[in-house]
Amino acid sequence: MSKESVLYKNRKGDRLISAILYLLTPFAFMANPLLFVVCVTAQLVLQTLHGYRFSELFVVLLLNGFVYSSVSFAGLRFYDWIIIFSFAYVFINKRGHVAIPVRLLIFITSVFLVFLFHGMKTNEILEVVRYFVSILLIVVVLNTKPDMNLISESIIRICKVMLYNAIIVFAMIQLGRVHNYMSSFISTNVYIYSDEVRLNGFFSDPNKYMTFCLALLFIIDVFVENPTYKRNGILILSIATVLSMSRTALLCLGLYFFVKLLLKLKEKSPVLFGCCIITFSVVCILLLATPDIINSIINELYTLAARVLGREHTLEINATMKDDNRVYVWGKAIQFISQKPFWGNGWLAYQSLLPYPTHNTIVSLLLDGGAFVLTAYLYTFWPLFSNKRFGATISCVILPMLLLDLGNYRVLFLLLALIMLPSKGKAMQ
Repeated sequence: MSKESVLYKNRKGDRLISAILYLLTPFAFMANPLLFVVCVTAQLVLQTLHGYRFSELFVVLLLNGFVYSSVSFAGLRFYDWIIIFSFAYVFINKRGHVAIPVRLLIFITSVFLVFLFHGMKTNEILEVVRYFVSILLIVVVLNTKPDMNLISESIIRICKVMLYNAIIVFAMIQLGRVHNYMSSFISTNVYIYSDEVRLNGFFSDPNKYMTFCLALLFIIDVFVENPTYKRNGILILSIATVLSMSRTALLCLGLYFFVKLLLKLKEKSPVLFGCCIITFSVVCILLLATPDIINSIINELYTLAARVLGREHTLEINATMKDDNRVYVWGKAIQFISQKPFWGNGWLAYQSLLPYPTHNTIVSLLLDGGAFVLTAYLYTFWPLFSNKRFGATISCVILPMLLLDLGNYRVLFLLLALIMLPSKGKAMQ
């Protein structure tokens, strides 16, 4: 038997074992949390046998870590430890000669200065560590330069696993078989809520699950070139995103496909595209001139989306957009921001100032670190915000950031790092 045939059989065997592990992992969680951790760890170990270079392997392991993001070790998420150990490997392998862009140094310096200025409170330490780990993630990617097309198959597999986990975990929650685990070292924080249908797999929040789905959608849209993988990935992620039963998900997906339709129209018929843009602009101007009509339309859409998604319990609390928790908490947060506009109120300020998180990345950064941190953050993320694929960027990155607090969510830093890669950066400018 040839060497190539042996390698093929070995890889086929590894994939079969991986598939079995993926199928059994949700049930392992129901049986025993430690068995669950063993299954997840075994998945990661098997990934190392697929023959990837370290650069691609890091991204695959990290994305797998995000799928099981409710698992924490010593206070840090599973994926945080993947980032930390990977950085240590790169640092040692390069003998300390790692490249760190100036924009990253500016941002992490602003994070530490706000921490120092507000008295270095104990409850803020973990938040600062999370931002620091986010910077390490970017450093690893920029110093290893992964080729995303080499891991297209793995990305699609991760999409399938996430959708599978969401369905199985939801079914087990309905049967009362899902319970979180906490010890001095290992803990899980799977979102368990029975009043409404919210699918989230092994995430601590359906909105984080939805954001990860959208991040994968961005990766597939921007980096995956194989048309079959791209088409299958978009379909799987569209289903997975909707299953979060989030109105934000509907809004983001609607915008994503609307922009895609416009771009297709522009390619096929520039004249018709121009007519559509003019018509859309006129409608927007007329609506802005009649705010009562806008409010009525928004409230109708707000109610309709909640009912379509089965969010009747939410409507009992927030009957209209005006009553929505986001609108209320934004108003309260702006009051505190106006009192300390430059330095903010310190990290995790919402815990002492607001009844719940801000659900807006910009508002949260202003509340915590004021204009000082917000400016550094926007400067750091500018390569991501300004890239050419504006349709995917607006719908999968910017819109979620405006409706959720995602300031230190590591998956967004992964997107930034991938856009900042020299070859991809030039193509996106």
